[in-house]
Amino acid sequence: MSPYKIIVTGPVGAGKTSAIQAATDSHCLVTDMPVTDITALRKGTTTVAMDFGVVDLGPTQRIHLFGTPGQERFEFMWDILANGAHGLVILLDNTRSNPYRDLKHYTVEFARFMSLANLAIGVTHCDGERGPTLSTYERWLDDLGLSARLHATDARSKDDVLRLITAALPRGGEVAMDTAEDPVPVPDEPVAIAGTGEPPDEPPDEPPDEPPDDALHLAPDKLEQILTIQGVDGVSLTNSMGELLHSTISNEPLNEFIAYLSAVVPTVESALDLGRIQRVTLKSPAAGNLIVFVEKEQSLGVLSQPRAPVTHLGQQVEDLLQWT
Repeated sequence: MSPYKIIVTGPVGAGKTSAIQAATDSHCLVTDMPVTDITALRKGTTTVAMDFGVVDLGPTQRIHLFGTPGQERFEFMWDILANGAHGLVILLDNTRSNPYRDLKHYTVEFARFMSLANLAIGVTHCDGERGPTLSTYERWLDDLGLSARLHATDARSKDDVLRLITAALPRGGEVAMDTAEDPVPVPDEPVAIAGTGEPPDEPPDEPPDEPPDDALHLAPDKLEQILTIQGVDGVSLTNSMGELLHSTISNEPLNEFIAYLSAVVPTVESALDLGRIQRVTLKSPAAGNLIVFVEKEQSLGVLSQPRAPVTHLGQQVEDLLQWT
């Protein structure tokens, strides 16, 4: 049997990474990076590409879990991850200022990519007095014309997460579990957000470490020299968080893809034991070629014409960069 593909999505801090780690006993790939914006008040890291894990339910059923990035600047990844998905799990943080808006946003956005027939919703951080009740969420689902399995969920609980996953499987795909039908009570202690150990409604005691200086390490004249290489059509520079620092490429999806490669390469290195990946080359006889030079703090994308000799061009760029 082909494995089922389940998407786990939701806002920053809802517990997506924790849920996939719980379901897979931490045998998963995580692409967390330090947060550089106001999100640091809720958690110290954020997913920049995807989280991935595999769950075996019984001897014949395997589920591939894909956790989406929560920050809006990484939303371009959603349609990539949702392609071919069988079900959707939305985690909603009950302590956020407007959970209804979050519910509507994620159901509307993912309705573009996949059917919401197999939808399960987990409401996290329900252990305090703050936030709506499950009855309120049920009324919101009715208002939106949606039918979904709804549970109060501790994202650290394997039983809670597996309940959501099986609820999101296609009809007939659910597996009997040795757990109660009603949601497992959420523990009294505050639920820690993945990567911080801090309760969701309290900022860290100390500000996060300053990120590396992401000012242009390449002097403007270096970028200009790269642009003068025969066959080069544009350059795009991003930092390790996938944030665009400088670009002469007008194709915005291409800039986003370069940023995605910058974020995901370290995970590929670790997962596949390939050693350090310094260059990613994509060749297209019709649309042109793309070379992405990957470094720890920054990555440079170079767009070249279809007939440009990629190997020679790449060496010319490396000579100018003098990256080691």
